[in-house]
Amino acid sequence: AYINKGITGCGGTTLVLTNDKPYVVAAHSKSMVVNKASQHPNVLGITGDTKDQEIVDYLFRNITKKFIVTYDSIPRLLSFINPQDYHLLVDEVQVLIRYSGVFKIKVCNDLLKRTNNFKTVSYLTATPTHIKYLPEDIQTLDYVEYEWEDAVKPIVRHKYVGNQISTKVISYILDKYFNTKDDIFVFYNSVNGVATTIKKLLKSEPKLSYNDINIFFAESKNNTKVFEKHLGKCFNYSIPLKGKEKRINFVSSMGFEGIDFYNESVSVLIVSDSKYRSMRYDVSIDIPQIVGRFRNVPCTPVDFIWSTYTDEAKMTEEEFIAKVRKDE
Repeated sequence: AYINKGITGCGGTTLVLTNDKPYVVAAHSKSMVVNKASQHPNVLGITGDTKDQEIVDYLFRNITKKFIVTYDSIPRLLSFINPQDYHLLVDEVQVLIRYSGVFKIKVCNDLLKRTNNFKTVSYLTATPTHIKYLPEDIQTLDYVEYEWEDAVKPIVRHKYVGNQISTKVISYILDKYFNTKDDIFVFYNSVNGVATTIKKLLKSEPKLSYNDINIFFAESKNNTKVFEKHLGKCFNYSIPLKGKEKRINFVSSMGFEGIDFYNESVSVLIVSDSKYRSMRYDVSIDIPQIVGRFRNVPCTPVDFIWSTYTDEAKMTEEEFIAKVRKDE
């Protein structure tokens, strides 16, 4: 089935990881695998760092088998298990749809083909893709939608800030840092934007250091290059684990979906800076996903600041079409 669970953070993945059925959960990121597996001692998380012997040892344990695995690691897991003995949950399926078109085309399409080998398959999301845009194999499945009688819409305070994004982010962080006891989360999907903001933040407030900041970004060569350029080699990537909370946290799109944070009191800022291509898209999916990251404060108000990209807005329709065709 294709399951629209209606709201984020309601426990769909937790149900699968704690019930009495053998399950494989396919997740889109290494961080999500580590984050979820750390919460459940009887679940084995499998990423590229997992050794074969760890999988063998786990299979000998006298427990209901539960795996959470990155898309890329599914073929390796299948060399150890018979998929007919397991149910499959493809979690945050909207990411699979997104990745299958532009990012991990072969990996995602191979995963879709392999789902037929499992006892059952469920595609789970709280922010569903319209059914007519789904892959044909998924369109034929049962569509299940949950409706919550007591669901509450969170408050989103949004503001246009022109070209002063970095200044506004720093002002927000310092205000919350000195005037509240909240842990501050900045959801900002730009490695350049975050790196320059951290650099300016540390210069503007000598009391702060790298030890006060979590950087939840994918550990890629490009990200490392940018962070080292602005921050030197003293920065570290953070892993979203319970007990690793810090006052200031920067989260890229890697952490928008599926990862759980257990901070007790939070201030949340979402940044959309259209100067960077990574943020020139509709954030209507990201905002409900971000709100659902906080298990202890599931309906905290969020602040959302945004800017516009004006070069294309100044073009005539003919110039815009010509530019799009040239880019293609």
